[in-house]
Amino acid sequence: MSPRTVIWLAFMMAVFIYGVVGYVVPVEEGYGGAGSASIPAWFFPVMGLFMAVAALLVPTFLSGREVSAGGGALDGRELISWAMDESVAIVGLVTMFLGLNRELFPAYLAVSLVLLVVHRPRS
Repeated sequence: MSPRTVIWLAFMMAVFIYGVVGYVVPVEEGYGGAGSASIPAWFFPVMGLFMAVAALLVPTFLSGREVSAGGGALDGRELISWAMDESVAIVGLVTMFLGLNRELFPAYLAVSLVLLVVHRPRS
């Protein structure tokens, strides 16, 4: 298995771990209420959408510089793509902890996984 594939799988597993953490870690009652009162309800869905679109568009504007990774070379665009793909799930995890739009959490995870599959390493 190539280093690219291992790193990509690590990003995939991170999204699954976020899913488990989001549903297993209890959020104290009122935790999201007072601290998130100043954040509009639409902010995180818009941020997630922005990150998803950016994950699709930004790598096309970057130069293909290679990064050394344990005996193999990685395209820097791949790493940036995977990090941006994962960031959609992180936005969803934050919404879970803040108690905002909890019903959208599975959608954040799904979008993140779909983006990672779209940006999967190709031989």
